[in-house]
Amino acid sequence: MIKRYKVVMCPKCKSIQTTEKKEALKCMGCRKQTQFKNAKTGFEMVKIYDSFDLPKHATLLCQKLRKDKSKSQYLNSPMQK
Repeated sequence: MIKRYKVVMCPKCKSIQTTEKKEALKCMGCRKQTQFKNAKTGFEMVKIYDSFDLPKHATLLCQKLRKDKSKSQYLNSPMQK
């Protein structure tokens, strides 16, 4: 059974978000629409971290990934070196 809620990263702006879509992602950050898989090659076009049956679980992972991403960006900033 395919799980309904996915935690994904936009390939253009690197925004991490949740979605219920099966075929394509419309990013909430940059508004770009991207197919999950390339029709010709079958390669993944959008990074899918995980899928869940419950939206709460997807939201919790999304929040954790965003927090980890912002922490690593802060630690790698020129002001911190």
